[in-house]
Amino acid sequence: MQVIIEIDGQNKPLEFAGRNGLALFGLIAAGDEGITTNECPSLRWANYVETLRCRGVAIETQMEGDEDDACGRYRLACAFRVLQRGAS
Repeated sequence: MQVIIEIDGQNKPLEFAGRNGLALFGLIAAGDEGITTNECPSLRWANYVETLRCRGVAIETQMEGDEDDACGRYRLACAFRVLQRGAS
């Protein structure tokens, strides 16, 4: 999966491919509700979220559940527009 976005206030498009693109697409599709590792367990969310953050994508994490069964809910926390998405 390939996704190219432009974050508001930045003049440089960001391109993500493969699993990073798939993770970004999942976050976009989840919208304000966000997505948890329990809802989409096949991805290594913490790894992909960290990669996206390092590239400039603001993502918030809200911990849910109790101490024994906690998981993170990830949401995009930046204004952006999708320039392109599709198979990579």
